[in-house]
This record gives sequence, C-alpha cells and structure tokens, in this order.
Amino acid sequence: MTAEQVEHVFALAIGFAIAGCWSVMSGAIVVMGLRAFGVPVG
Repeated sequence: MTAEQVEHVFALAIGFAIAGCWSVMSGAIVVMGLRAFGVPVG
C-alpha cells in the first residue's frame, strides 16, 4: 500500500468512528428525550 492509500484508510476509519459515536450519542439523546415525555423505552 502506498502512503496515500494508508491515509485514505485512516480517514475512512476515523470517519466511521466519528459516525458511530454520533449515532450512539444521538440514540441516547432520543431515549432520554422520550423518557422525559414519559414514554417507556428499553
């Protein structure tokens, strides 16, 4: 693999990590929001 390919792989991995964190955080926020309105969640 060339240095450029390695950079692309790192960029993808970091992108997926950030996207994963965001989806987990937004999911938690949605659950907390629903609980605040009295909706029984998980």
